[in-house]
Amino acid sequence: MMELSVLSWALLSLVLLLVVYVFYMSSSLRLFRKLGVPGPAPWPIIGNFHLELKHGISNYHRQAYQKYKSERVYGLYRGKQPFMVICDLDVIRDICVKNFDHFVNRTTYETEEPFSHALTQVKDEHWKNIRTVVSPTFNTVRLKRMFAHIKTNGQLLVKYLENRQERNEPVELKEVLSRYTMDVIASTGFGVQSNSLEDDGSPFMTEAKRLMSGPGFLIILAFFLSFLKPILRLLNISKLPRQSLQFFRRFVDAAVESRKGEAGTVQSRNDFLQLLMEAMHDKDGEDDNMTPEELAALNSSGVKRKLNYVEVQAQALLFLLAGYETVSASLSFTLFLLALNPECLQKAQEEVDEVLQGKFPDYESTQSLHYLDMCLNEGMRLYPPTPLLDRVCSDDIEIRGIRIPKGVNATFPVCAIHRDPDLWPEPDKFIPERFTAENKANRHPYAHMPFGQGPRNCVGMRLALLEMKVALAAILQKLTPVRCEKTVYPMNFVRFRMLAKDGLWVRLEARR
Repeated sequence: MMELSVLSWALLSLVLLLVVYVFYMSSSLRLFRKLGVPGPAPWPIIGNFHLELKHGISNYHRQAYQKYKSERVYGLYRGKQPFMVICDLDVIRDICVKNFDHFVNRTTYETEEPFSHALTQVKDEHWKNIRTVVSPTFNTVRLKRMFAHIKTNGQLLVKYLENRQERNEPVELKEVLSRYTMDVIASTGFGVQSNSLEDDGSPFMTEAKRLMSGPGFLIILAFFLSFLKPILRLLNISKLPRQSLQFFRRFVDAAVESRKGEAGTVQSRNDFLQLLMEAMHDKDGEDDNMTPEELAALNSSGVKRKLNYVEVQAQALLFLLAGYETVSASLSFTLFLLALNPECLQKAQEEVDEVLQGKFPDYESTQSLHYLDMCLNEGMRLYPPTPLLDRVCSDDIEIRGIRIPKGVNATFPVCAIHRDPDLWPEPDKFIPERFTAENKANRHPYAHMPFGQGPRNCVGMRLALLEMKVALAAILQKLTPVRCEKTVYPMNFVRFRMLAKDGLWVRLEARR
């Protein structure tokens, strides 16, 4: 009887704990109903995450956006965390700029060190400090100094592709252009030539692929469902491949150490790491990398500029890894879309011929490639680097009649806005002319957000656009991408990644 009683009490305690846990995980799931915000009914514990999991993030939010757009917002939950998805572009603009002081922070997820100190993860004054230091890296003066690295890697890319064309070999664009972007990042960031294009066994590419190939399914769930995090910690399961992370940490450490002189002074170079090392010694730089509106919203007066070594290490790793995947994806999608749209391709090549006059693109000439710029923007409209953007509300606020409580994640469905037929007629078609000066002037400025908006936008946007335009111009000057037997369109995508399952295959023809 005693054993039965103990067992009964144990089972009862377990049931009570389960009930308390379910109640706790469901405690915030009535928030949007109280606010009158429409949205799908959440499930206990997991919220609405099953919908994003079932349909894919981009597909689900395109459907939800069309359903709730007239309401201006809709709400969903990932676990118990509420996400208010904003469909009204004026409200998004107010969040990003006018009311930025209420939305300084992004949603963050627990990561391995030193990534908790990266620009994408830090908050409030800590973020303002690092942003103020990092932003000058991408101003006009420094980009011009970095251009020699981009030019060298662009020339190597064209040579590599010409060799593939001579052998009549089809090319998978994402694979090749990932190697190009890795070489650009290694050289502009650290003054190192990684030789990823020529060396199939390049440790840079091997470890970057492993790191960016996507974590396991359980770990992906943990990014969205916070209650799984303690379980992963208990089991000592890393969200990122430890071997790859250690490889890049050792690389950054060695790069920093190699620049210290005998007396501990920093040798002068023109790359990203150099600016970070100067920031360890309070060396300021001019900043023309933000608009006056964004600088006013940032309001960084009085912010300390000195960085510690962990912060330097984190920004260096972020620069290395963040630019690798997003830039290579945007560049490869754009070139692939040009191959599928020969009339647009011809216009782009005619502009390249007229502007470059047979010379390799330089910094000034790339600024005159307006049609190529339109092609890039249209490619990023159709396949944005990030399908969703978000900001965390730090205090209760009402914006244009929409009440956003403290702690709610204000989310911008970029993938849906970019294909809204009211903003973009025939939204699934590749039409670069959408981005003429006249068309842009007649469209809401927040209808296109491939790099985000406001002070918390992508700090490396100008470098990304420069390296993409150089690569496109250099390739189109010598080669013409066309469909081949391996070309698959429409594309099927890998779950949770903007990656075509069947690749982006083209054949290259030499221009006469």
